[in-house]
Amino acid sequence: QYYHDKFGHYTIEIEPAVFLKKYGFPINDNNLMKSISHYNSGRINDALNQVDIALKKHPDSISTKLYLAEIYFSISDFDRAVKVYDEVLMQKNDDPLIYIKRAKCFEMKGDFRQAEKIYLELIDKWNDDYDLNIALISLYMIKFDIYNSLNYPLAQRNKVKKEIVRLCQKSIDLEPENLLGYFQMGRFYLKINDQEEALKYLKTAYKLENKKNYRGFFDFNEQPARYLALCYESMGQLDKAIEVLLPLSRQYDNPVILKYLANLHGYRGDIPNAEAMLNKAEVIESKQFISGYRQNYRLITGTILERGCKMIAMEHPLRSIDSLKKILEDIEAVIFVSNEFNFKKALEKESYNSFFIDMYAGDFGHCTERGNMLIVENLMNNILDEVK
Repeated sequence: QYYHDKFGHYTIEIEPAVFLKKYGFPINDNNLMKSISHYNSGRINDALNQVDIALKKHPDSISTKLYLAEIYFSISDFDRAVKVYDEVLMQKNDDPLIYIKRAKCFEMKGDFRQAEKIYLELIDKWNDDYDLNIALISLYMIKFDIYNSLNYPLAQRNKVKKEIVRLCQKSIDLEPENLLGYFQMGRFYLKINDQEEALKYLKTAYKLENKKNYRGFFDFNEQPARYLALCYESMGQLDKAIEVLLPLSRQYDNPVILKYLANLHGYRGDIPNAEAMLNKAEVIESKQFISGYRQNYRLITGTILERGCKMIAMEHPLRSIDSLKKILEDIEAVIFVSNEFNFKKALEKESYNSFFIDMYAGDFGHCTERGNMLIVENLMNNILDEVK
């Protein structure tokens, strides 16, 4: 079971549902059941009130405390989550996964030094724990990005680079049949533009994910396939990139894969196939969630405008603004901000990895610091135009 957070972490067994189930969650308690129902419906305060009642009745329930920490984590209240984990660790201190969960709270609030300190202390205690090594790889990838963006001395960047490669290789040695070590190694080499090395490891990760007796979190091999395709694309081998993705597009209705294929066909100048893939993706998405998405977007927009506030509707990077305009076509006073052409122009000069840390949406991913700055600059320019 794999979990991917906003920093691009790929690790095992800490996806909330899997992690809590390991501790027998949920216990048989009516208030806890109510809390879960509230949480699943987005009523966070009600969920917290009910779990508080449940804990007063079951003060020693580790799984319920871990659930409470997950709620705090989900609303970015990392300090409270840490306090809950500290309480749990007073009861149970022999599971590295709880410590990893605690360390991730520090990561998510940007205290990378404290997170690193925790991980290194844990490595001293559980040197061969696979989860810890994978988590530390992800943290060092963040550290590497920070050092690069701030133009740290080459010697310091190389030190982090060597540590990432060492930990990836260690993970491969610990579990040679697990794809994560190969996958992280491949992603890192792709990040530093060493395509030959990246290709070697990403091909192995993709091969492992395709084993019939092995299933991970990656839906339909989506992430290994996309990164392998990206590697081929960066090497100018568009036909091989398409060859990796086509079987997935034929077997599963996955709009993310279809959009990536559309981009690849477009780069080759094959406009009919590109349009066909985009149209198929749009049809699938419209069936899956567009109706609810449209309703919620209009509801939020109406609420904002009713309070006399300015409403800005901004689209994701590289996506056309037309879909948002269509959703809100009969609502006036909305400021539309497109991130299509600013990113396309930037990608003409620099690599994909300069602006995105992953490929979760097929045609774009979560942004790097530079990608976020591109969005902020574009937003500010649009706001200034409105003020004028």
